[in-house]
Amino acid sequence: MNFNVLYPAPSDRVTLAGNGRATATIVASWTGDSPAWELATYLREITGAEFQIRSAAGKPRGTLIVISSDSTRARQIGPEGIRIDTEAGNLLPNGGG
Repeated sequence: MNFNVLYPAPSDRVTLAGNGRATATIVASWTGDSPAWELATYLREITGAEFQIRSAAGKPRGTLIVISSDSTRARQIGPEGIRIDTEAGNLLPNGGG
């Protein structure tokens, strides 16, 4: 098993919650998306904050956690891998399987 950990530059840091309040919105292909709800549950347990889940069609604003099924990224990390990128102040998690 290999672990690669890359530390983001200070400008790539993303704040998800502070003082028990979510500062980011989870964006999924549809709001009934199971991975989005699972992530919201874990983040609530960790931070005490309630995270909103919105669809991309609603054009949410602010800091976003975009749940994607980008097959190119998934192939790069394998079936048990997790890759988290940042782009324009947003978090882009992607699981391989």
